[in-house]
Amino acid sequence: MALFGCSGYEPLFSTKNISFYIKDVENINGDTITKQVIRNLSAYRKEVANKKNYVLKISSNSSDTITSKDTKGDALTYQLFINVDVEVFDNESKFPLNTFNFSKNFTYKNQVNKFDLGKYKENIEDNLVSKISEDIIIKLQSL
Repeated sequence: MALFGCSGYEPLFSTKNISFYIKDVENINGDTITKQVIRNLSAYRKEVANKKNYVLKISSNSSDTITSKDTKGDALTYQLFINVDVEVFDNESKFPLNTFNFSKNFTYKNQVNKFDLGKYKENIEDNLVSKISEDIIIKLQSL
């Protein structure tokens, strides 16, 4: 049996064909979600000659609300909502080149084991932040 390699394969978010780099990022409100986004964007912070460079100011917020309850009033489902605002500046600009808002949400069921529920919520949050980070890269690439 012969195995064939995939020649020319490039990951969707490879930095090789990106037309920009991120010179600096400012975490406006110092929260953990923004820190996660910044960590996800770190591969795009390597200075590259002849490419556009941007300075980003990022802020975020999240909420976790009960969306349904049983007859006793105990939570059955929750909705996690994450909102990230990004201001994009040219290297030396005082005014934003563009401003973007990214929002993601996910509804999930309550669990009896609260430790498992907490881990599940962390996993959901990580996935939503990763999707938002990918959306940021797509927007920056289109500028």
